[in-house]
Amino acid sequence: MLYTVLWLFGVLLASGSALLLARGASLVRPETIAELASTNVGYNRTALRALAQQSADAAVGSFALVVAVVLQLVSVLLVGAPIRLSWIGAFLAVVFFAGAAFVGMRAADRLAANAARRAEARLREPGVIQ
Repeated sequence: MLYTVLWLFGVLLASGSALLLARGASLVRPETIAELASTNVGYNRTALRALAQQSADAAVGSFALVVAVVLQLVSVLLVGAPIRLSWIGAFLAVVFFAGAAFVGMRAADRLAANAARRAEARLREPGVIQ
């Protein structure tokens, strides 16, 4: 059962992280966000928030992908058995994935909000917006 939980949770987490990485296609630093979002008369708040969300999604997705790979390696190296799926193990893996997906999405939203605040603060500095 341990093998099933680790393996299936790793597979589900890898799938979820791939979706996050696809959603946030590139890592963008707050300084870059500020530069891209600025115009001659101010800045585009919508573009700033979108870029911040992409950055956060990419960060959380990358972390989840690393965790998923480690879980799958541990399941193979520790247990080393061929795939034997058990219903209880599959259920636990799905429950763990649902919890991890909820936490990951919340973390991405918080990271995006923080990056947007930092970029807006940078835009308010004298001489940043021409």
